[in-house]
Amino acid sequence: MLDDTKSDISSGATTPTNGIDTLPAEILSLIFALTIPDEGTHCPPTQKYEMPWGLKSVSKHWRAVSESTPALWNRIHVAMQDCKSYPSYCLARVGSLIHHGGPLWLSICAYGRPTSITAIKTLVLPNLKRLQGLRFNIPMSTFITSSSLQNARLTQLRELHLSLRSPGDKNEIKDAHNLGLLLPAIFARTVNLRHISLSSNRREVHVVLFDALLASDSLCSKLTHVNIENLWEVELADIEVLLELCPNIEVFRADIKPHGGRPIKGSSLSLSYLRELRLGVQTPPEIIKLQIPWPQLKVLHARNGLFVELLRQCHTVEVLTGNILHCTSVPCSGDDAGMETDIYLPRLESLEIGIPFPCGYEVLAALVAPQLLSLDITCAGHRFPFEYISHMLTRSACTLRRIRLDTFGRPYEILELQSLLACTPSVEMFVSTFVLYEDTLDLIARGVLLPQVTEIEFHYAAPQVFDSFVERRIQYERAGVVAVPLQMAVGRNKNFMKEWMA
Repeated sequence: MLDDTKSDISSGATTPTNGIDTLPAEILSLIFALTIPDEGTHCPPTQKYEMPWGLKSVSKHWRAVSESTPALWNRIHVAMQDCKSYPSYCLARVGSLIHHGGPLWLSICAYGRPTSITAIKTLVLPNLKRLQGLRFNIPMSTFITSSSLQNARLTQLRELHLSLRSPGDKNEIKDAHNLGLLLPAIFARTVNLRHISLSSNRREVHVVLFDALLASDSLCSKLTHVNIENLWEVELADIEVLLELCPNIEVFRADIKPHGGRPIKGSSLSLSYLRELRLGVQTPPEIIKLQIPWPQLKVLHARNGLFVELLRQCHTVEVLTGNILHCTSVPCSGDDAGMETDIYLPRLESLEIGIPFPCGYEVLAALVAPQLLSLDITCAGHRFPFEYISHMLTRSACTLRRIRLDTFGRPYEILELQSLLACTPSVEMFVSTFVLYEDTLDLIARGVLLPQVTEIEFHYAAPQVFDSFVERRIQYERAGVVAVPLQMAVGRNKNFMKEWMA
């Protein structure tokens, strides 16, 4: 559409050639806002007609509407390969974008080891009072040199993401000391800060970041979102102290390798608002005896032994992700000889689980989730646990809508797969990341398996196999053999991708 409109403009057309041009500017603005990348408007753009930049090249009307739409320009992502050589016209362009006023969200990524921070100061300092969100992914020395932040009152700032990289040179200890002085001063001036994210690539910096957060009691009491990534040398007791300082926390994510300390229990923590907990703790399960008596918890992610420890406490969880690396055997009961005792998850709607080793198969079979809608299973073991998944789905009697199976290229028994798919007649989306054999594809094409499916994605499907499946499916639909038409089918392998819309 952009090309057609541009050709009309070059030929001197003055009347609208497309119905969208007749829409009010307010409606166009809402449509334009949908074109923004997730991380924000790239400046400079990475491609010639990248959105929302391409909107300005269509017509004078679109240019006027796009430039008067603050939503397009109040979330800026700047990637600088070298702060010293960052083109001046790029700074001018960013400056022209953020002059619209209103709240501003700025993301700055500086790669390499810049020798000048003029570019960063030019972008950040004049707009401190407007900043609602600030993301720094820069070398630590650059952030510390920007000490003018220390005296600024960041009254509007609600989100702060710090990813500080250190080259590991002789100035690292000095920089870490200066960072320990700078961060508390910044935290003290962010009166409305609610979201904070901290990460670093150097162990020497981890403790400084974490200690600065623990030292800011007034800040922690207001935080609702905390994300701690790649922080090593942090004691488990400090994690519990942090949670105690954040009574209003709603989302807590921690990816850490604890240095040691007493186990985390969690039962004494009053986290009435916690709705998402993601723990990537690289430690044996016996180190963390975590209990979760938190009534609002809806999303839980755990790995490295914690997954099984927490399963029996997840009565309110709706989204569950994690890995079963190793687990402690639970006594079997009743008629289900060889299976684990029930793990009842009454509200679970989405389950994404990785099972690298067969020790987790029986835990999978013990799950009972009557409200389950989405299932994602990845298994790198010697054989895929089709029978255990079938057992879980049969006992759960759920109305599954989406299923994704990943065997990591391992062989499987055809009858086991067909038996599993027969347990999922309500599935509307099926994703297979392994090779499906001809007879299974024919059963799916005829609607014998997955009769309600409307979207299918086959990974590593040979082009001729995928085309044959699509052709047969169309024939069966036209003949009335299949009642539900297929809306989308995707076939993929290393050298092939094809999409087909019915």
